[in-house]
Amino acid sequence: GCFRQSITVVTIYASLGEEALVHSLNE
Repeated sequence: GCFRQSITVVTIYASLGEEALVHSLNE
């Protein structure tokens, strides 16, 4: 349960990080 949740959180953060990176590159 806990382990699986942390993986989900890490995945979400990775996705947000990629989006932020794309945004900064576009600007």
